[in-house]
Amino acid sequence: ATAPWSERGKPYGWAASGAIPLTRDGRPIGALTVYGTSQDTFDDDSRRLLVEMGANISFALEAFERDARRRDAE
Repeated sequence: ATAPWSERGKPYGWAASGAIPLTRDGRPIGALTVYGTSQDTFDDDSRRLLVEMGANISFALEAFERDARRRDAE
């Protein structure tokens, strides 16, 4: 399923990629995609860090939305 993207990444030296979902109110709204130059770029620690980053970004997006709703209500 990712073969077309693998071919597109070769000119840039990309050998690995990872996509972390970004959510708001439990619904996917986008993805954080990162690339690496070797197939073993994403070890367990880096995968955990990326998942945590995705969760933190999602949390911030939800906070921005809450603040916007609050401002609109005021």
